[in-house]
Amino acid sequence: MFEKWFICDSHACRKNKGAHRAIRRVKGWARRAPYFLKADVRKFFESIDHEVLKELLSQKIKDQKLLTLMERIIEKPIPGYLPGKGLAIGNLTSQWWANFYLDPLDHYLKDKCGVKYYIRYMDDRVPRRHIEAQSASM
Repeated sequence: MFEKWFICDSHACRKNKGAHRAIRRVKGWARRAPYFLKADVRKFFESIDHEVLKELLSQKIKDQKLLTLMERIIEKPIPGYLPGKGLAIGNLTSQWWANFYLDPLDHYLKDKCGVKYYIRYMDDRVPRRHIEAQSASM
């Protein structure tokens, strides 16, 4: 169900969207644009806000039983994490929800900002803009 919402270049825990494919994509782009930005969300899994995640899920999923089950998993306390924050790193559900949590950012950068070369592997992002046209106009 999540697959249909994700952008093509959101990788990690998706069929045929592993680390090696993401690396090949970035290497291909490296020949097209002279600059790139690599960004990482600090303590990503630990910082995911439960209320924000549940709200995002409720916007897409209408089955109340499924939402209730998801909420029980999300709200399970994790030792060392602040209450209402974080997802257990080892759970497959956590990996899917982590991808889903940053999906609005992906769509903002791709759809609204027009970032052509953008890839995300979980919480690591490499947005790239082709700046040759911008440089030529300066």
